[in-house]
Amino acid sequence: MFGWLTDKTIDKWAPATKADLPVEVQSLIAYRNLESEEAQALIAGGIDNVRWDLLSDAAKEPMVWAALARKMVPQALHMNLNTLLRHDFLNVAFHSVKTDSQVVSFNSHSF
Repeated sequence: MFGWLTDKTIDKWAPATKADLPVEVQSLIAYRNLESEEAQALIAGGIDNVRWDLLSDAAKEPMVWAALARKMVPQALHMNLNTLLRHDFLNVAFHSVKTDSQVVSFNSHSF
């Protein structure tokens, strides 16, 4: 792991290889190399032992930023609200929330 942390080439890690890195580090490397927003969001949501700020430098699109926002503690969410808004995460984070007219129409049919 020291070789990876110090940015040494893999051949200088011998006898260790990339497969010897912890799963979290392998996931972080995969996340940073992905081009797909959906794949990045999936990995970002599944890595529990990696802080959100280690993922933010490679976040591609709003779906990824929404996944990162779900990982933030309330203070970090509050402090980074402008950043999240700049990356348009609200369109993804609240996409499944019903509008007022949908709620009213649902309630009027339930009687």
